[in-house]
Amino acid sequence: MVALAVAVVALSWGGPPGPYQGGENPQSNQSAPNQEPIFQIQCDPNCAAKNTNKIGKSRSFVGIINKIVDDPVTSGILIANFLLVFAVLRQIREARESNEARLRAYVVTMVGSQFRQGAAKGLRFEFRPGMLNTGQTPAYEVRTIARIRFMSLTEAAAFDFTVADPAGTISAVTLGPRQDRFVQAILDRRLSKAELREFQRLQKSLFVYGTTWYRDAFGKPRYTNFCFAVSWWNKKGPPLWITVFRHSDSN
Repeated sequence: MVALAVAVVALSWGGPPGPYQGGENPQSNQSAPNQEPIFQIQCDPNCAAKNTNKIGKSRSFVGIINKIVDDPVTSGILIANFLLVFAVLRQIREARESNEARLRAYVVTMVGSQFRQGAAKGLRFEFRPGMLNTGQTPAYEVRTIARIRFMSLTEAAAFDFTVADPAGTISAVTLGPRQDRFVQAILDRRLSKAELREFQRLQKSLFVYGTTWYRDAFGKPRYTNFCFAVSWWNKKGPPLWITVFRHSDSN
């Protein structure tokens, strides 16, 4: 390194030094006693020790890599340890997911009460589906939107049962394990006599549908869609609620 520094400095002064001239000493880098030295080289006494440590660490790392490459036994042990750690982490993740699935809240929709359109002015069809938490932990921020639609099965096949999440616009409740509540859904108008005949002849049905949103104890957002078709209702007994599987999914 010292020789390289000398060569670089010498070249920067116009090339290699020429033959001996005047009072300069050709055997050293010092000029005559009355002249300033051309250049001086200083060496840090700790430089050698620092470089020795760095070189030693570099050689040790390279030696480990070479040993891994050259020694198949060592390579096999390292690969086996890596696969073991990966398998343990996967088992931990699966166990956590299994515990969450066992303990989390599950909000399901149940058949509730109903009120038939009567002769009294303003009395319309009303249904009250129930929400039940069948899980082992509470369901937080539970909110439900339920609606009613009078239509035929052909119209229902192309109908969009999706409803928007009313978060922040309606009140939310907490459902503990095995707790339930109901939500009210009222038809937006009274059915005419002709429509009541279609209902009695099973030509059209009342579809009660909606969505329940909530957050489980592990902070994950959940939803439960529901849809029932009320196709027959005898005045002497309760109506028949039929689950429509097209809009009865959940996560």
